[in-house]
Amino acid sequence: MASSRRSADAAGGTRSDARLRGLLLGTALTAAIATSAVALREPLPDVIAAAETAACTAVGRIEEAAAVDLHGHAAWLVVEQVVSGKAEASERIRIGWEELARGRAPRFENGDRVLVALDRLPKASLWYQRFAADLRRGRVLAVAAEGTAYLHDPDAQSVALLQAYLAQPTTENSEPRLIAIAEIATAPAVRLAVAALDRLAALLSAEAPLPQVVSATLAKVLADAAGPVPVRARIAELAGERRWASLRASLEVAAVPGDASEVQAIAALAAIDGGMPQDRVATLLQRDEAEVRAVAVAHITAPELLTDLPRRLREDPAAAVRAAAATTLVQRQGLAAFAAVRPALADSAPEVRIALAAALGALGDPVIAPLEQIFTSGTFEEARGAVLALEHVGLAGRAAIRRLAAASAADERRRNLAEIALGHLDTHDH
Repeated sequence: MASSRRSADAAGGTRSDARLRGLLLGTALTAAIATSAVALREPLPDVIAAAETAACTAVGRIEEAAAVDLHGHAAWLVVEQVVSGKAEASERIRIGWEELARGRAPRFENGDRVLVALDRLPKASLWYQRFAADLRRGRVLAVAAEGTAYLHDPDAQSVALLQAYLAQPTTENSEPRLIAIAEIATAPAVRLAVAALDRLAALLSAEAPLPQVVSATLAKVLADAAGPVPVRARIAELAGERRWASLRASLEVAAVPGDASEVQAIAALAAIDGGMPQDRVATLLQRDEAEVRAVAVAHITAPELLTDLPRRLREDPAAAVRAAAATTLVQRQGLAAFAAVRPALADSAPEVRIALAAALGALGDPVIAPLEQIFTSGTFEEARGAVLALEHVGLAGRAAIRRLAAASAADERRRNLAEIALGHLDTHDH
């Protein structure tokens, strides 16, 4: 168990247009990371934010780990190094956490070496019942962030970078504090580095430019093709989301065939520029990689390329590309694209149906009537997609679903589709 955790830690337009593009690109970008990097098998916690307010954060060894009830677990943490807060080297701290997922191995085992942020016990009486005897002998702390603020087998460099950051005053987002959090993005512990990037984004306002030193740190990590893919990909994603133009040069370095972060870099450059040159789009559409084609399709604006999208929606073997084609057609042509995208309501891939439903739903009330007609007279698979799209319309769409449920008494399967959408039925076997 410890060895598997160890490998996971080490390797690791309009507002509606932007939201839809984010949904669409998310599929392609997630696929790109998953296929080009070792999976981060443990969930990424906000371990850094938890450590900022924790009673103590320490590196230590787990001893006497055991369940105390159905969900509660306890162990002793033998402190090797205090990172922040009140603790002493060699101190034995009683710690607790919950394991709510059945069948999952406990997150800590005897002998595990961990970096963990610890907080006071939750105020719920159950926690005090679990540790009543321990509390009479000394303090008991809970693993912070609902049991997720930990890292297995932390390396010395990563711990030192976190310790330097936690030593900064938290009362304001000073440049030294931002520089310190950016430095953690260079840490060997990939999960910690990604968490640092998310924390940096949370500390900066959405419109704030990157401080020069912070920008230089992130640019260096991004431009290193041999660097950890999840870290480089997250930097590129944030650069696009926040329009960090100071990272343009490094994004161009990464936006080349063969780079594991190419997709994220391409998307970020398009976000910073407010679009993608159509000659570049045309070139990317010829690529074999589905995630590259999907990003290109999402940025089509040229009429000659739009004309080909219905064919791509029908024929492209990749679901991510079909989802992009359906979404882009609706975004560019509105309700006029309805006939062309209708077949995608019954696409075999859920991600295509979901993307199209979101795009059609964004059109609002005008799309309700054609969706109702499809529910009534289309195939059952199209009716299922129509209900999904109506859910995205909002209150008026939900009212339409109620009408369809009432009017479909003679067709049990279709009525059940509507009833399920309204939450009146379980989803078994429908």
